[in-house]
Amino acid sequence: MFSTNPRVYYNMTRLENLMRSLTAKIRSREVQLNSFVYNYLGFKPRELNRAIIEKLFDKAYVNPKFYTSKTEKFTYTKPTKLQMIEAGVLEDFNALHLNMTSMNTEHSKIIKVIQRSYSRKVVEGNSGPLKEIPFEVVPSRNRRFNSSNENVIGMHKCINPSMEARKGYLLIHKRARIYRTIPKVV
Repeated sequence: MFSTNPRVYYNMTRLENLMRSLTAKIRSREVQLNSFVYNYLGFKPRELNRAIIEKLFDKAYVNPKFYTSKTEKFTYTKPTKLQMIEAGVLEDFNALHLNMTSMNTEHSKIIKVIQRSYSRKVVEGNSGPLKEIPFEVVPSRNRRFNSSNENVIGMHKCINPSMEARKGYLLIHKRARIYRTIPKVV
């Protein structure tokens, strides 16, 4: 029916703008978290590490059952933060920290895509120059499709708006996040 073009194109300007925006938001969350720690502990930390968070929890009389594992080690993971928010324990701090860690994840995914695209071919897109990321889609035994060269299927959803087709083509998103470009009908 349609021929598949095994490439995804990224608008690098959009990706870089998204990265700058996320960087500013992360810095803002860091300032908010540091001021929260300052209000509770009376000093501004250089970085928000495990020891500072433990001191904060001790000062706020947080029950250790929230942040210790079966081996009595300090664990401060996403499920822990969600449990603490649900229980009303340091809700603001945990919500900010959860938000900041998710933005850090998005930021690192964008940086990886930008770094991998430096030596890639530049093509003309509908909204400007695009970088090409070739990939292959291979069906597996369980009838799912996996991408080889680049993990296009598993890329973070924040990157999707910067995906485009080259000039004269349309980008089709399918349910399984398999991307296909087809010629544009004029």
